[in-house]
Amino acid sequence: VYPKEGETYLTKYAHVNIKLGYGSDKKTKLADYQNIGSFTLPEGLETHKLPYYEGIITFDAKVPFDYSKDLNTAKDLTKIKDIRSLVENKYKEIQKLAIDNDFNGFLKENLFSTGKYNNTVYISLDEAIASFTKYGNERYSLTSPSYYDKKFLLLEDCEIQFYANGKVAALWHKTRLTGGLSKNFKYKNSEGDIIDSFDDTPIYLYMPEGSNELKIW
Repeated sequence: VYPKEGETYLTKYAHVNIKLGYGSDKKTKLADYQNIGSFTLPEGLETHKLPYYEGIITFDAKVPFDYSKDLNTAKDLTKIKDIRSLVENKYKEIQKLAIDNDFNGFLKENLFSTGKYNNTVYISLDEAIASFTKYGNERYSLTSPSYYDKKFLLLEDCEIQFYANGKVAALWHKTRLTGGLSKNFKYKNSEGDIIDSFDDTPIYLYMPEGSNELKIW
């Protein structure tokens, strides 16, 4: 949990209340989900002048997927000397795909992540690809042709953060607390007016076993 933009420390107005629910399959109604965990931000944090607060929620759940092997065998990115440069270069590759509206190129880059995410909602990779192919570019805000004049924030403003014991890395803008692929862009609304907008697509990277190339986690 980070402070709001423009604030250095968490204030008494910081509020987080998370509840975790489990459904046995994708047809389970939300009202029938089992409560398996919760987290509430402790009171009085403002007296400690914290730049961020990190909490842990522990729970048990049976799920039809397991990506621990991919993480366990992935390389420890913190031990790679030029990791910052490698991460920046990968982000720049993805930026170019976005500017070129290269839906197929990004789908290929994001294939593992697409399958991983859709598995969490009980959709197979084949089903996900079929859906993405059917609806085309609009399924990714990064490559959507409806968004134009895309201008990404400078990566020099970012800091690198590591996750999963150093196996996963991402860039985050220090001033805005948004992901490294944050961008300004324009689009036309239903009335034909040109709207200036901003969005953030967080991208996490890892390096699989036997590879020297970063992939999207």
